[in-house]
Amino acid sequence: MSKDIDPDATWMSTSTLMTRHLALGLLYRGHEYSLLPADTPFVIGRDDSSNLCVSNEYSSRRHCAIEFRDAKFVLCDDSTNGTYLRLGRAENLRVHREAAPLAGRGCFKLGKNFGSDDPDLIHFVIRETLAAE
Repeated sequence: MSKDIDPDATWMSTSTLMTRHLALGLLYRGHEYSLLPADTPFVIGRDDSSNLCVSNEYSSRRHCAIEFRDAKFVLCDDSTNGTYLRLGRAENLRVHREAAPLAGRGCFKLGKNFGSDDPDLIHFVIRETLAAE
């Protein structure tokens, strides 16, 4: 007699259920940051109290923040000069006193448009992680 195994019943009977969580990885001048939704808001700016301090002539004291809203990471600009954002291979987008969702991978720069080898680029990647409930 052969037993048929119902894969859904087997999955449901496991003692540990796995849940997907989003994480945001940032890379700036060789320093890596890994953010979970609970780590937001993550403030970026010229002020020493920022989570990520970026000192250049175009950055504001509290230039922007990364927040987690509606199940996604969002770049919220509060600056005088704006933030330039590139999602994947798309063209650069200026975000000024507004919010833009971060998706996939890309980079951004505070206050001034950028080229591909700019040392002030902040690279990002959105990752999905699995965690036990």
